[in-house]
Amino acid sequence: STGYAGSLTLANGKSMSDFDSFDLSTATEDVFQIMWNLVDYTLKFTHGHTSTERQRAIFRAEGKAIWTTSNPPAENLPLTEDDLRSNMNFINLRIETDDYLYFVMVNQLYSVISENEPTNHFHSLYVAKNLMNNDHACIESSTKVKGALCESSKRTKFTDPSESEMISGPFKYESSMWEERNLKGKSTLNLDVIDETLKSMSEDLCDMGFTATVFDENATQVYQNTVGSIYTPLDETGYYIPDGYSPETEGWTGDTTMTVFSNAKITVAINFLASVVQEDLGSLDEPLYLTFPEFLTEASLAGRITPRMILSHSSGSAEYNRNAPTTDPYYVCKYSDKTRAECLSTYVLNDSTMKAEPGSTHSYNNVGFDILAELIVRKTG
Repeated sequence: STGYAGSLTLANGKSMSDFDSFDLSTATEDVFQIMWNLVDYTLKFTHGHTSTERQRAIFRAEGKAIWTTSNPPAENLPLTEDDLRSNMNFINLRIETDDYLYFVMVNQLYSVISENEPTNHFHSLYVAKNLMNNDHACIESSTKVKGALCESSKRTKFTDPSESEMISGPFKYESSMWEERNLKGKSTLNLDVIDETLKSMSEDLCDMGFTATVFDENATQVYQNTVGSIYTPLDETGYYIPDGYSPETEGWTGDTTMTVFSNAKITVAINFLASVVQEDLGSLDEPLYLTFPEFLTEASLAGRITPRMILSHSSGSAEYNRNAPTTDPYYVCKYSDKTRAECLSTYVLNDSTMKAEPGSTHSYNNVGFDILAELIVRKTG
């Protein structure tokens, strides 16, 4: 089942049907669960602890598995700790459905695998197959495909020379997740601490009004409290405030109407993750040209922007002045009779207005969340 060097595409133009694959629909529940535990681990790592029942049903009905290992056991996968501590130095497992690929590689030649001591030599991937190409690692520039999983131009010029010695952002992010998962595994929800912190914040900000609501992992409300009295009310002149805030006043309650400002980003982000990513209608790493083919192409700079870049403020797209809705060209368009897509294609998702290579630099950006809003509409219908 070995593919091209650095690639997840099978060699010599082969597909799963060319191998004596294991059909997961014919497996006993116990055997399937062993396989599914591997996929589920990766899904939980990337999607968080949300339900994976829908993906499980897809892999149960459509999944085909092949694997390669050195010195394999007589039959079945080498899944026990004794197997992994044996003289095998690697195992590659590939499970495909009609639309998805799961791939895992464990290399214990330089590490000992233990349930209680996770290893960074365990590499797994869950991806929509339409995002793959024959050279997803971009080893050969001649085969590089715009929108591939590897899509990121190599930078040769740096503002700070020390930048060239830094490891990649994606690698740093993925590596940091191990520590984050460790912290989450050891954390507990202490409502007394939350209450004390809320009161302390209000006191430190001269009786600023706060309302906090906490839900547990089952979406059950477990806490709500309102403290303080001072807030900045909505401006009566319209949908914007020139200096950002109205004068402070008293009378804050948990039901007070106020300007949400960048809290809207949280709402858009949660809606995108829940309605698009979690439902497998789209991916965080899916380039925009796949969703906006009427004005973006594989070759366009803006077409290479991904939702992950938007959420991390690294899309490279132009930013506009929301506090000047009567003169700023994007906001004039946004509040006119034109559609959101028309405004985005003219002022945001347009190579002539791009400020940087997608994914190359961080710059706080409000307009990107309008892109996510349009993505939600198109992906969910």
